[in-house]
Amino acid sequence: MILKGTYRTYCGPAADRNHGQGVSHEVNLGWHPKAEDLLWRPDLQQPKRSQNGQWNVRYRNDVKRAGVERLQELIAHHAQWLRIRYAF
Repeated sequence: MILKGTYRTYCGPAADRNHGQGVSHEVNLGWHPKAEDLLWRPDLQQPKRSQNGQWNVRYRNDVKRAGVERLQELIAHHAQWLRIRYAF
């Protein structure tokens, strides 16, 4: 069972969403305004320079770490048979 609010709290950080200089944010607002409203969290994000030199924003490391830990707890409690093969 997925609890109400789980998507906002855990899928966002786990997805490691990156946005390049606000352009993707604007595009995503046009395509999926409700989802973007939940995932665009400047209070939880940090700047990052990509390999190509462009500045992006992404969720802070502590936020991602907390999300992955919570996901592991949920899996251990509700789906012990499920194995995590890749962590962000």
